[in-house]
This record gives sequence, structure tokens and C-alpha cells, in this order.
Amino acid sequence: GEEVGVWIYVSRSRKDDHVRTRAQVVWNEKGRKGHRHGGHFVWFREKDQDRLRAFLAVMKNPTLPPPP
Repeated sequence: GEEVGVWIYVSRSRKDDHVRTRAQVVWNEKGRKGHRHGGHFVWFREKDQDRLRAFLAVMKNPTLPPPP
């Protein structure tokens, strides 16, 4: 699939720096509220992969403290 740039906000504030990555589109589908896409990450800006993993760990287990 096509390679696209992806910005992921890992906090409630858009003032905080976002995770910057590139992903290869694996699938897409039209839903009732728009389009959904699935991708395979192929590149992360330095340290952003760790930030995304920390964010996802908190989402999976909300009792963990939020990442810095």
C-alpha cells in the first residue's frame, strides 16, 4: 500500500508535541462515520516509538500513571 505520514496526539492537549511516524496503508474501509484505515508503522521520529508504547500501555491499563 501507499506510505503516508501519521501524527498521533498522545495527550489531551494539542499543545503537547505529537508522535510523528510513517505508515504503510494495509487496509481501508468506508464506515458510517467516515473512513477507517489500518497501517503498518515503518518509521518513527527519534524517541516517539517509546512515547507511543507508553501511551498505549496506559490505555490498556488505566491504573498506570500517565506517561511524562
